Amino acid sequence: MFNNVLLSPIFVTFVIIILGCAIGKIKVFGISLDVSGVLIVAVLTGFIFDKISLIKGIVNTIDFQRNMSFLSTLGVSLFVSVIGITAGYTVDIKKKAEINSVFIGSLMVASSFLVMRIIACIDKGISISRLLGLLSGSLTTTPGLSAAIELQGIDKNDVTIGYGTSYFIGVLLTVLFVQIIAKNYPNNTSIKSDSKDKLQTKNDFSLIMQIGFVICIGKLIGNMKIWGLSLGDSGGILCSGIILGCVLKKLMPQKIYSKESFGLIRNLGLVLFFVGNGLPAGMKLDNGFEIKIIGYSLIFVIMPMLFGALSYKILISNKTSAASVISGGMTSTPAMGVLIHSEKSFNLTEYSASYIGALLTIIVLMRIQV
Repeated sequence: MFNNVLLSPIFVTFVIIILGCAIGKIKVFGISLDVSGVLIVAVLTGFIFDKISLIKGIVNTIDFQRNMSFLSTLGVSLFVSVIGITAGYTVDIKKKAEINSVFIGSLMVASSFLVMRIIACIDKGISISRLLGLLSGSLTTTPGLSAAIELQGIDKNDVTIGYGTSYFIGVLLTVLFVQIIAKNYPNNTSIKSDSKDKLQTKNDFSLIMQIGFVICIGKLIGNMKIWGLSLGDSGGILCSGIILGCVLKKLMPQKIYSKESFGLIRNLGLVLFFVGNGLPAGMKLDNGFEIKIIGYSLIFVIMPMLFGALSYKILISNKTSAASVISGGMTSTPAMGVLIHSEKSFNLTEYSASYIGALLTIIVLMRIQV
């Protein structure tokens, strides 16, 4: 009787979330895995389940994978919709600095993607699925991962394994790199933001309605084909969220919510997405990792950051923080969090602009590369 409960999808899901969040809080040299700890626990759990499934009647792997597919879709819909709405609240495309930030974020992703394509042509021993996962993990972009998983002819488990392999490398190196850049800036306890602070902190049904509206419209947009190409669910929901956020900021500012108000839904979506993809991936986890995989991950992380630093010097004046723009281009929330806690002055709106440029670029490139 207890086996049916302890090994049920719902029980296992929340055990993974609890353990993953606990592991994510552990800090080593001031750096933690944060919510990505859930992905690691999910992959390990899937690996264990795959082994004990050999014992008849213990684990039904087919049933688990069916349930995890639903969790993955639900999770990414919640997560990406929140990212889109909150980004739409803050971005003002009329400002030159923000336009340049969008451009830099796009260039950073494009440079790393180009390197990936070169590696794919040179190294025939690694699958495109694994490379897409490595690229998404190095850029710490969950929407990029979801966009890759949606592609036809792609091994979803291979993509997720690649993502899990390179994600920690991406987080670690990005956090270190932006902190090195930040040393050139004077201390300032204020955080620059062009958006007004008159944001609601109380959650109500209006917030849920915004998310639901974005997901529904985003699904429709994502399946629309232009010249034979579509954005997919992730890209459609992201675009829908950005548009709604911009419209509400202009026409209905009383319906704007703070990022903290969306925090629970954003994190819930993220952990459900990690569990939904991590557990099935763990069931097909390869034994060990090749050295070249780590090398490719390092290249995918270092290339866009160097490219972003160079582009920043060319396009943006010294009044803007390069560290915040590069954090956005790497879609790295942990990096921006470290910068905020460093008591220096950083521009959150240009971080959001760079973040949007990076996300839209990775999603579009994912859709056209196969």
